[in-house]
Amino acid sequence: MSLFGYDLDVIKKHCVYHVIFGLFEPTVFQISRDKLFMVNISSITVYRKGRFPSESETSLKSISNITLEISINATQNIYIIPCEAKVKVLNNIYLSQDYCDDFSP
Repeated sequence: MSLFGYDLDVIKKHCVYHVIFGLFEPTVFQISRDKLFMVNISSITVYRKGRFPSESETSLKSISNITLEISINATQNIYIIPCEAKVKVLNNIYLSQDYCDDFSP
């Protein structure tokens, strides 16, 4: 409980590590095929081009367009990238590795 009360002398006395105060640099890690772990990110942009097959293409599912600007209010966040979408964050683009099938949103 000393950490919450800012009693740093007690923490230093009982712990081997050092407490460092500073800002987290904005960072993004792609932790799986469809997940981004983001630290200190305020917003992301998500895009997906829709797919609207003709009546003769019965094997393809209609996929909706996505154009979203998402605000993030947490220091850390995990975002699941929708199928066939791309996410722009920190001037980098992360692509979904999943193809939209009949079971995808």
